[in-house]
Amino acid sequence: MGRGMLISPIFYADNVRQRESTITAKISTIFFFSNVIDLAIHPLHVAQSRFILQNRLPGFSSYQNFLHFIRLHFTQGYEIYKGCSGLVPINFVNSVMLGMTIRDPSLKAYGIASILSTLLTYPVYTAMRRFECQSDRPGMIPKRYKNIWHGLKLIANEEGVKGLYRGFVAYSAARTLENGLLWMFFTKGARKRDY
Repeated sequence: MGRGMLISPIFYADNVRQRESTITAKISTIFFFSNVIDLAIHPLHVAQSRFILQNRLPGFSSYQNFLHFIRLHFTQGYEIYKGCSGLVPINFVNSVMLGMTIRDPSLKAYGIASILSTLLTYPVYTAMRRFECQSDRPGMIPKRYKNIWHGLKLIANEEGVKGLYRGFVAYSAARTLENGLLWMFFTKGARKRDY
């Protein structure tokens, strides 16, 4: 047996460790920037939630338009950043699931990661939406939840799993389609760059 055969497992182990640390660095970077971006755009998410909620009442408008929403809540940072603590666990789960696709960039791995990610994070989204819509303003949900985690607990106790996953099928179908298209475009683009 040649010396190369004795040394190759060492290089292979180093290569695996290096690849794993690179993947960990990518996951950490994705997690960090996901939180920064989500924090920056969170007021838009709150506005969207509240506009959806106010539109359920015919002829009623708590907010005239987006600028009206911003003017009312600009000085109250808490109001437009309500529920943003739920972004951290959601982004953590999404980053870890994305790590699965970095290790195995197949459509199967991407699909499994997408479904698992959606399944694990949807209850937090449900609690976030409800928490964001709590307000003393007319037409909004009366204040019941102290924070997202309290909201999750109350929803689970009062409505069960069904309450946590209300609207899940439509959301997961949209996410799966979106993620499938993203996978297709990114892998097709990666193949073109490899040649």
